Amino acid sequence: MSESAIPPTAGFDGLLQRAAASRFSAVSVVVVAATLLMMPAFLAGHIVGHSSILNVVWSQGFSGQLFAGDPYPRWLPDVSRGAGSVVFYFYGPLPFYLTAPFHLLVDPRLAVVLGSWLMLALSGLSFFALAGAFVGRGAALAAAIVYMMMPYHLFADIWIRAAIGEQAAFFLVPFCLLCAYRLGDDARYTFGLAAGFAGLLVSHLPSALIFAPFLTGFCLWTAWQGRAFAVLLRSALAAVLAGGLAAAYVLPAMFLQDMVQADNWGVHQPERNLLFTVAGSFATFLALAFGVVCGVVMSAAVSMIAAQRGRAVAPWVVAAVVLVFLMTPLSGRLWQSLPMLERIQFPWRALVLFELCACMLLAFVLDARPQGTRIVVPMVGVCVIVTFFAFLFGRGVLGTEASLVKPIDVENAMIAIAADAPEYLPACGPPADPVELATGKWTRIVERALAERGPGVLPVFYYPFLSVTADGAPVAIACDPATGLIAADIPAGAKVEITKTALPIERLGYAISAASLILLVVGMAYAGRRTRNTAAG
Repeated sequence: MSESAIPPTAGFDGLLQRAAASRFSAVSVVVVAATLLMMPAFLAGHIVGHSSILNVVWSQGFSGQLFAGDPYPRWLPDVSRGAGSVVFYFYGPLPFYLTAPFHLLVDPRLAVVLGSWLMLALSGLSFFALAGAFVGRGAALAAAIVYMMMPYHLFADIWIRAAIGEQAAFFLVPFCLLCAYRLGDDARYTFGLAAGFAGLLVSHLPSALIFAPFLTGFCLWTAWQGRAFAVLLRSALAAVLAGGLAAAYVLPAMFLQDMVQADNWGVHQPERNLLFTVAGSFATFLALAFGVVCGVVMSAAVSMIAAQRGRAVAPWVVAAVVLVFLMTPLSGRLWQSLPMLERIQFPWRALVLFELCACMLLAFVLDARPQGTRIVVPMVGVCVIVTFFAFLFGRGVLGTEASLVKPIDVENAMIAIAADAPEYLPACGPPADPVELATGKWTRIVERALAERGPGVLPVFYYPFLSVTADGAPVAIACDPATGLIAADIPAGAKVEITKTALPIERLGYAISAASLILLVVGMAYAGRRTRNTAAG
């Protein structure tokens, strides 16, 4: 029974029903919940996590170039002490577009925090819309709030890893699933699905790789529910269009890796990073988080089967079982046989999908039992307690790795010199010192290059898209192999300008994405017109 058929009740159930009564009130509840969950970061003004230094440096550089007139900043000239970075040739830009406006209002560190807050709120709203397609508004709203509080979502991706790219997956994945579920109802969802998956591609490629087979299976399940031909045709069109929309990012990221030291990305074989196979505080957190989510999945599934509604939750239970297999040592040989998926690096990234499945199952339980919302409080309480202690281990506050938490003054010093990741150093330069990479002292590579540059060497890293002029006249440039910097014969006293030009693969990507965007807009308008005409007729 949907809660829409239930008379208003008192207490928690009644409060939840009233909160979900209108779209505005539901949105308000989600935004307030996201704000409360991020309040510690707002009060501190920052988050210190695994990638927080790079988040601030890249976001500040990206927004600076964006507001200077570059619509797609790929090269950040101010990063690496002014030697430049090519990070956005390879790193998904969408989360940084979302963060950029905040740089106009607050300092760089708080701007990144606000970007995480925005994506957390969007994840709650996106999940609320998805769950609302299957269950009543009250159950959907309760599950959406829990979704924002799930351990991997809130504590791992935001507070421990500061994984700003993967944070976007938490709102794009539910949006894609919602559009896929509605494909048989309205052709406009074809273009929503295309835009959503393209957004995932230009946000976090590992999440897109993990999600793609599950999205395919979900589309097949949707087709099995009815209007199979229309659903399959629209799914295929959405897939092609998504690839076209993301081409401006994907093509250069695929074909320009030879201009950087891509080996510094590290070789994190998935089969060596399965749950329960790695030691350390963060691994302890992941194991505990996995246990929390498994508890939600199993209790919800058993509850629904007991209520004879097992068929309604079958897709989410099946997906959860497959995800458990992929994240645990059971799948070791499978990962070994799929070397093309090495870029995923960490199979536990699938917790993004696993937590979504858990919360969808929770939504079904709440909807199946009119007074079932009462179980949310104790369930969330248990989750919060377990996750809190898991979080302390993951941050290194407890356990043997407390010294690994970066002091704020160290992070401030790294941000002040605009430190960059070593994988984006020019391939023509000297290889990075493995010891410096292993100890996190890669900034010495840049410092050494700038200190040791000789006459005729500019303090900017060499990349093939850069050109140099002296007093307006073009100058031949080459890579200084000793430093990776630009070597050029510059007349004394000449005014030097360094400019970026688009490479052929960039221009091809732009052309494909522009054409795909035109098709998206035209197709959306045409589908909308047909829908209105059908409704009027």
